[in-house]
Amino acid sequence: IFKLDRTIAKHKIKHVIVGHILPLGWVMYIVNKWHPKVRYSVFMHGMDFEYAHKTEKKARQSKKILDKAENIFCGNTYLGSRVVAKYPEFESKITIVNPGIDPDNHFNQEKVYAIKDKYHLRNKIVFLSLGRLVRRKGVDISLQAFKDVVKRVPSAYYVVAGTGPDKEYLMDKAEGVPNIIMAGEVDEETKWALLNACDIFIMPSRDIDGDYEGFGIVYLEAALCGKPVIAGDSGGVKDAVKGAITGILVDGNNVERVTGAMLALTQDKDLRNKMGEAGRKRAVEEFGWKEKAEVVYKNINRNK
Repeated sequence: IFKLDRTIAKHKIKHVIVGHILPLGWVMYIVNKWHPKVRYSVFMHGMDFEYAHKTEKKARQSKKILDKAENIFCGNTYLGSRVVAKYPEFESKITIVNPGIDPDNHFNQEKVYAIKDKYHLRNKIVFLSLGRLVRRKGVDISLQAFKDVVKRVPSAYYVVAGTGPDKEYLMDKAEGVPNIIMAGEVDEETKWALLNACDIFIMPSRDIDGDYEGFGIVYLEAALCGKPVIAGDSGGVKDAVKGAITGILVDGNNVERVTGAMLALTQDKDLRNKMGEAGRKRAVEEFGWKEKAEVVYKNINRNK
């Protein structure tokens, strides 16, 4: 609190951008009492808003913070609707600003070939899940679905890259199922090589006790590489994946729906190509960081 107070005074700051509603928002709320002319805006991403309302005390603090905020930037449309439902009086302050993406595809063809050779993926149909291995990402559902997919399509392979608290649980799920590769934690170069090497990206995320996908930047990264996406229809995912256009949205709790989506894309190369091309076009045209930054800049300076 005192450090922020000193920083504002020293640099004559006129507007503060708050990255999380709690506890940082409460710090700014207190400091704002000492510097009432200093405005502030709050960014919210999803889980921060949910956890900020776990107790009555936090909920009271959150309302005070948002009441004084100049702008409320929400990382996805779903979160925006959640905030409006809770605080309809703040609707005029809310602006949806999705995460952006570097439009350059970090493509290294030699690395892609190396990945395919390492895991014997040439001339295969490759599914990829990539990210932190936690239950809400839906990799366990994908693994269950893949059991049926590989029976019908023996050339299908499923690569799971990443690490996390559910690693052992997922390895148990994968045991005995052919053509599953648990690649473990990967570096940035390998991540992009895998995204370019796969045919279909899959992450059927779901809401588990209020823990949901805020957006899913990896969906855009896959789209940037021209890959169709199978995504869970929960949280803010609809902002990242346009259902039936750039990918297939499924119920992340329904193994049969996930299986159906996997088989549909496995068996239709034209559909894979069409969705992949649409996804890349959308990622490049609508999700550049420059455009996202301009939205924030204009809102912050509109009442200057």
